[in-house]
Amino acid sequence: MTDGSEQKENTGRKPLTLTRNVSGGTVRQSFSHGRTKQVAVEVREKRSVNRPAAGGAAGSPAAGPGVPPPLRARTAAPPAPVVPETKSPPGGITDDETRRREDAVRRSMAEREAREQRNKAEEDQRRALEEAQRKRAAEDAAQQAEIEALRRGDEEQQPQEQPQLTDAARARAGGAPSPTPVKEEGPA
Repeated sequence: MTDGSEQKENTGRKPLTLTRNVSGGTVRQSFSHGRTKQVAVEVREKRSVNRPAAGGAAGSPAAGPGVPPPLRARTAAPPAPVVPETKSPPGGITDDETRRREDAVRRSMAEREAREQRNKAEEDQRRALEEAQRKRAAEDAAQQAEIEALRRGDEEQQPQEQPQLTDAARARAGGAPSPTPVKEEGPA
């Protein structure tokens, strides 16, 4: 690079600019923090898939628009028959594994139900035993209360009967009841 000659150096790099398409344009892009930026938009063209015919027969000048292209001789083997893919179960589990898992789930459910029934039977038995003990305790308490009531009734009746007997015995013996002792007042 000298002052007198202006030569461009070829670095081998492509320019960083976009070529403008007819359908391209610019769009203002706005960000959440308030910044905006103008961006070039490029619309891609759809690719058309054209298979070239073997031997260039499709591009021959003899072929016209109304003339079908010449048939090619089949040189390749016919395509393999399409085998429908068996859909594998989700998670890659085989039928045998799913069957085993279902059996295990059924067994665990049966064990759980048996355990619950056993626990329920034990609970019912325990409740029945407690109820029987409560009934026995209530019967014993009622019987004890009845015995106590009879005993109290007997004790109350016995003192009343004894004075009557003693008075009757005294009447037979002496004819008059015995005087009750009276405290004599003496010199104080």
